[in-house]
Amino acid sequence: MSTRSTARARRRAALLALGVIALVAAAALPASAARGAGAASTAAPATGSLQPAILDVTGWPLVAPTSAPTPDAGDGIGPGSYLLISRTDGDFLCTANFLWSSGTTHYLGAAGHCFLPGGVPAAVGSDPYVKDVQVCVAGCAFGGQLGAIVTGDMRSLGQVVYARQLDAAGNDVGHDFGIVTVPSSLASLERPSMPVWGGPSGSATIGTGTPVCVYGNGVVLGETFPTKGRTGVGTTESDGAWYAVLPSSPGDSGSAVENCAPGGAGLAGTTAVGILTHLVIGDVGTTAGTTVARAQQMVAQDLGISLSLINGDGTTAAAAPASGGTATHGRGHTKTGRR
Repeated sequence: MSTRSTARARRRAALLALGVIALVAAAALPASAARGAGAASTAAPATGSLQPAILDVTGWPLVAPTSAPTPDAGDGIGPGSYLLISRTDGDFLCTANFLWSSGTTHYLGAAGHCFLPGGVPAAVGSDPYVKDVQVCVAGCAFGGQLGAIVTGDMRSLGQVVYARQLDAAGNDVGHDFGIVTVPSSLASLERPSMPVWGGPSGSATIGTGTPVCVYGNGVVLGETFPTKGRTGVGTTESDGAWYAVLPSSPGDSGSAVENCAPGGAGLAGTTAVGILTHLVIGDVGTTAGTTVARAQQMVAQDLGISLSLINGDGTTAAAAPASGGTATHGRGHTKTGRR
């Protein structure tokens, strides 16, 4: 896609997404902002019940790409790629977050619950519940407008080496993250930049009352290219979890979330915030997820490897510092990837 086309797509996505967020925020933002602004990190960020943002697509047919055109900004393997996960309990659709590296091995991130049945806390080293993880690399589309089908050029990824959705006390938000190996044979398909928004460039905490951006494959919201890229407003961060008023729906699980700032073509992605994992039911428009720092801490503590974020320009960011919570860094040090 040309620079001019990308700019036009970014402007269209920003306008459409801001229209949606205006409706959602009218109902939800005042209460959420009151909770986030000036609040201590231990304050309860949301009052509603939590629902994982995964989409069950068991029984949906998978078809080959057709001649119908689809925007190519999300082609390849990287943030916003949609994942079709075949588990022992069914088939599920999630959205990938960032590319990560440890030594010369590259991984694609997702929500941990995308790789685990309900109630299973974690799988470390290997995942007996996952039969196959496919990523769509071109011609990707799904959903109701297609008659509940999934279509695209699908490629099988490697082993799920880490997945967690609950800590030892049974807490989910802020403890939900997973990674699947990207085979070296698929390295040429890697796309570290977020579609529409660009970035990330390192990681940071979520801003309070400032823009955040996502690109996801949620049902209805993420079924057409102009509404895959959406914007919202950050509220607060607490105990390894972030919270935002951000339009999301089942299928967005695992999506990369970035801080955004005004750019030449509208909003542009800056630093990585974390991974979208949950919808807050009863708190209209509020979503939640795991921070980048917590994700890295979990992998270091449970798996014993140092996981680095791959920036949108292909460089490797240093491991993020601890940001609340009790998780500790594991052994090892940050290395460059296989680029």
